[in-house]
Amino acid sequence: MITGARDGCADAAVDFVRTLPDGMAAADVFRVPEDRSLVMTDLDWQYLSGPPGTTAILRVVVQNLADKAKRRRVFESTVRIGADGATGASEHMTTGFVVSSHARVCLDLVPGPLGSPLRISKVLMRGYLADE
Repeated sequence: MITGARDGCADAAVDFVRTLPDGMAAADVFRVPEDRSLVMTDLDWQYLSGPPGTTAILRVVVQNLADKAKRRRVFESTVRIGADGATGASEHMTTGFVVSSHARVCLDLVPGPLGSPLRISKVLMRGYLADE
């Protein structure tokens, strides 16, 4: 996850970059290649600066690239915020979700905002590409 990406999601302009086999980050944001689908299987996230004892929810949304009004929630991770105001989770999705080359992954956060002040310190997503 990166923030401040050109045309990124939400106020923080969140988007994702691919981690390359040599450990470097790709120069551009990640988009699913044509005629492929991305199957997301795992997600790790950390939340900072929340009210202790309350609930934080990370919502993963698939958004159409051509029409941003077309978006659907595909996954939620709910956790209790600790006494230090931080929390997080490592999620393994039994069935996962699929993102086509005509869409991208966006995030919503409750309590938000996703933008300033940034309450998420990291989101790592793992999955694999498959033929459409």
